[in-house]
Amino acid sequence: MLKILLVEGEAAVLESLRKSVHWEECGYTCVGEASDGELAYTLIKEKRPDVIITNIQMPLMDGLELSRLVRSEMPDIKIIILTGCSDFRCVQRALRLGVSEYLLTPAAGAVIVEALARIRKIIEREREQRDFLDRCHREGAVGRAESTNRAPPRPNRAVSLSTLDAGQIDKTLVERFLRSGVRSEARALVEELFGKIGRAHAESLLLRQYLAMDIHFTVSAFVGRLGIDQELLRQRCGAIDNIASELSSVEGTKRYLSHLLTESVVLRDEVSQRRCNALIREAQGYIEENYNSDISLNKVAKFVNVSPTHFSALFRQETGTTFIEHLTSVRMGKARELLCCTAMKASEVAYETGYHDPHYFSHLFKKVNGCTPRDFRYKRKAERCRQER
Repeated sequence: MLKILLVEGEAAVLESLRKSVHWEECGYTCVGEASDGELAYTLIKEKRPDVIITNIQMPLMDGLELSRLVRSEMPDIKIIILTGCSDFRCVQRALRLGVSEYLLTPAAGAVIVEALARIRKIIEREREQRDFLDRCHREGAVGRAESTNRAPPRPNRAVSLSTLDAGQIDKTLVERFLRSGVRSEARALVEELFGKIGRAHAESLLLRQYLAMDIHFTVSAFVGRLGIDQELLRQRCGAIDNIASELSSVEGTKRYLSHLLTESVVLRDEVSQRRCNALIREAQGYIEENYNSDISLNKVAKFVNVSPTHFSALFRQETGTTFIEHLTSVRMGKARELLCCTAMKASEVAYETGYHDPHYFSHLFKKVNGCTPRDFRYKRKAERCRQER
């Protein structure tokens, strides 16, 4: 069972959290509870839980500072932030700290269980990776012992511990590529990694398997954090257990890793695009409902929980128009509708569509529609009369 530790400053909320999940039935066991980050940190060092569920706002040491300490000193422990704080800066800081999940309260027990299920998969993959690497080191040690008793040693029979150590990749390069790289850079990254290993070491089949497994687990953890089903990664790149033929040569290994990294970036971009589309739709819905109020870019950006600068750039990128152009288009559409379907005066239409200055409204209406509100209404009446004859 995975070990869970709960950290919450309010006793009532802690009790609710404790009761929201049938921990034992779901395969988890609560190994401790704490009401503050400092108390929790002592418990964490003692109990070594697999997962910490913590709030942000607590006395003495808050949840983000606790997360920073845990990630620094016990990086294998996973962290779920469960909080009512939706401030984008809090979310950014949590993500930079490497928090696994950021859930807004109130979060139903089912939501917590789903988050824990995603984390369980990551933990299981990491354990498989450690087992694999341990096996590689053991086989390397055996190979080194055998090579001292056999003359000459068979090529690629095994690889020494020093060779395996030389084959360890710089994961920061891979993780940086996964976060911000583009598809066309995948092959160059693979070449760079092989260049660091060296040609002689790259000739070892065991080391290539070691390298492929290391990168595969790094990619799996990354797509898992994005909420992508691992099955989708397997469909596009193949299961790690079924790629032996790909790794039989240096060039084949490079092709496989390039494909793996490329598809990971494609998946990342697809997720990002879906989230951008959802964010823009949410913003457009908010504009449709509030066009006649004192609406602004800052207010809409706050509503969708991103910075005004980022929202402005994203809105233009996704819609091809600026925020102001879109807002004006929505307001003018409503104005034309009111002029056609009601007897409201132009000044009343102005106020109804969010413009406090009727003269500015008339100026803008003419600029957009090619005529004044009064002329627009007259033309529509004339058109209706002709149609009725």
